[in-house]
Formats: sequence, C-alpha cells, structure tokens
Amino acid sequence: MAEPLSGPGILISASHIIKPSELSDEAFNKWYNEVHIPDVLATGGVSRATRFRNASSKATEKYLVIYEVDDLSVIASERFKNIPFKHKMLPGGGDIHDFVNMEIRFYKKIQTDPEGSGQKEFYPALLWAGVGPGEGKEDDYDAYMRQEHLPQFRSEPGWRRSTRYKLAVHAKNPSKEGWGEGEATSYIALYEFDEGNKLGSEVQPLDPMTDWTKRIMAHAKKFELGIFHKI
Repeated sequence: MAEPLSGPGILISASHIIKPSELSDEAFNKWYNEVHIPDVLATGGVSRATRFRNASSKATEKYLVIYEVDDLSVIASERFKNIPFKHKMLPGGGDIHDFVNMEIRFYKKIQTDPEGSGQKEFYPALLWAGVGPGEGKEDDYDAYMRQEHLPQFRSEPGWRRSTRYKLAVHAKNPSKEGWGEGEATSYIALYEFDEGNKLGSEVQPLDPMTDWTKRIMAHAKKFELGIFHKI
C-alpha cells in the first residue's frame, strides 16, 4: 500500500539515455542542469536538487537525482503537473522521454539516523538499498531496520547518515505513461558517506550477516542496490 501524499519526502528520478546517436551525454546533462532542474524548483514545492552518478559500469540507470520535498502534496498541484518535458535544446524540440528513459518515484520520509544532526545537503557518496518486504513482514522489517541494520552502519568507514523512506507514487516516463504505484521497491534506505568511505562500485553485504538479515532476505519480494557519487 502506497503512502498518502502528505508530509516531507523525496522525489527520485533515475535515468539513462536510450538514443545516444541522437542525444549525447553532454547535451542531456546540459538540458538537465540548465532547464529541467530549474523548472522543477520553480514549482515551489521542492527545496533542493542533488544529482548523482552510478558508480557501477554494469548499472542500467546511469544518473540519479534526488529532489527534497517539504510536503508530498505538491504532486497534485497544477504547477507540478505542468512541468515541461519538451525544449528547444532537445533534438527537434522534442520530448525528453523520446530519448531518455526516466523513472520517477516519490517516497515519504519515515526515519533518519541520527535524527536532527549533520549537514542539510547530501554527503558525497550514497548507498541505495531498496526492499520489498514479504507479505505480512513489514513490521518485522521495520523492527529489523530500527534495531539492527541501521545501527550496524554507524561503524562503517565514512558513514554520516541513514534515512528511510516509504513509497508514495511511482511512474515511468510520466509524460507518456502517467502515474501509478508500479513495481518499485516499497521501502528504501539511503546511507550517506563522506570521502573516507570504502564503498567501491558494487554494494557488499555487511559483515557479519546475522540470522535476522538472512530472514529478511529470504522473505523479501524484491531488492535494489546501488552506489552513487554526487556530481
């Protein structure tokens, strides 16, 4: 069940170019930085945008953008619904979704560790962990995250902050396909690290892997893992 559209959260956009012969990486980034992000910020409902690049050469989604949203009800506003996806900077003045696959998600914030400390901006490195708990296992998953998994991260090199979110809305190429819950993981945790991290390019399991971790993994319907660096 998706969360109601209210309260603080994030908008996440993951993307990769599907027609590189028509839209270059340079042109895409120029449009994103100079046109799209200002258009999103102009809606008045988004306080900050941070772009990341996937550390893995194997990843499909090369880019990740996290928009910090003060109140998720902004998605229902006309200003947000009317964010343009066509621009003269794009080939033939076309729609960005003709050249780029974009997956958009809204997540509602449910927990931050440590609460109320650290800088407001994202730290340089990000470990993304998405989980779809098994049916009837959400309470066990929540207890696991609060009592065991998040505390484990506190001793990892370079760790600075962990934040958990629950899915509110999901869309693929919204100007083409509309909005819905889709197949996104229902929970994500974003683990932030400074320059002293030892993350590498691929997510590695925490050591030791406890019995509780094994139980969560055995019952989960879906996992998403990735390491990203701020650009």
